[in-house]
Amino acid sequence: MRSSDLPVDALLVATDGALIDEVAASAVAAGARLTIIREVSEAIDHWAEARVVLVAAECAEEAAAACPRRNKVFLLGRASSDSAKWSAALGATVLILPEATDWLNVALRGAEAGGSTVAILGGSGGLGTSTLAAALATSLAQSSTTVLVDADSVSGGIDLVLGLERTSGWRWGDLAQARGHIGALAGQLPKQGELSVLSMGRQQSTLPGRPAVSAVLDSLATTCDQVVIDAGRGEFSLAEMTRYADAAMLVVGADVRAVAAANEALARWRAAGGVPPGLVIRSRARRSSLSDSRAIARLLDLPMWAQLPQLREVANAATVGLPPPIRRRGLGKVIKQITERINHADS
Repeated sequence: MRSSDLPVDALLVATDGALIDEVAASAVAAGARLTIIREVSEAIDHWAEARVVLVAAECAEEAAAACPRRNKVFLLGRASSDSAKWSAALGATVLILPEATDWLNVALRGAEAGGSTVAILGGSGGLGTSTLAAALATSLAQSSTTVLVDADSVSGGIDLVLGLERTSGWRWGDLAQARGHIGALAGQLPKQGELSVLSMGRQQSTLPGRPAVSAVLDSLATTCDQVVIDAGRGEFSLAEMTRYADAAMLVVGADVRAVAAANEALARWRAAGGVPPGLVIRSRARRSSLSDSRAIARLLDLPMWAQLPQLREVANAATVGLPPPIRRRGLGKVIKQITERINHADS
């Protein structure tokens, strides 16, 4: 076992010597630091800090009882019937070895790369949550492999925000039957420059279920540097959103009804086990009141990350179906503040 004072990229909880050797070889090839633990009670100390957690089937029952749910957990086994039994309790994707060795390698490379997922939650409708998510993802895509995920089931499709509604590529409807490990997806999605986009479809009669959402987010979180989720008001697969989000923000309107609605959305997010979100105050005015924003932050007991005033250029772009303009003194300033907060939260 590696020294406990070293950073943990990947944590393996297993007793099967052959499986341990197999995973260790994959970790060496991927350049990932691997910590091997044979007792679940000892794994708890490393559980939260590891970038990715691998649990062998023989340890799954004890791990499910002793360890909290988190994202990027993979359940390793030799027989699917033995492994799948505990996948739901762990919130884990099942990898059957040696058939899924390629996916194990991808997961370990993702651990070394240290990608992150941020969810943007709207406290109520009409606040520009989708626009903010699109702008943040566009900014991140300038320097890293980034995907924007539409998890707002009533938004009409985030591809509209970026002018991609006529661009070919997979939408959620094409992935409704996704299960388990499904490999890299970004290359199959519509793109805006270097940004990949997974959008809801306007002809989509049913929403994908939890197994599909889990499989898709597993793939994107493992193979992309940055995943930005437009979570809407948390009405679509909230358990999966909270499981994968390393950081989150709540967009709140600066009026009494908006704050009351945001408090309800925040309660749902917390109940589902979501990470503590930062607060973005959305003002209808060109300049927002700092004292009012601070009062809202105190009321919701959340750190204030940024103020988002009414920006005419953003509204004008949306009217003609263009992506939100990220200018240095407008939306770009807000995105810079948010990015700094996300980086701090994920460090």
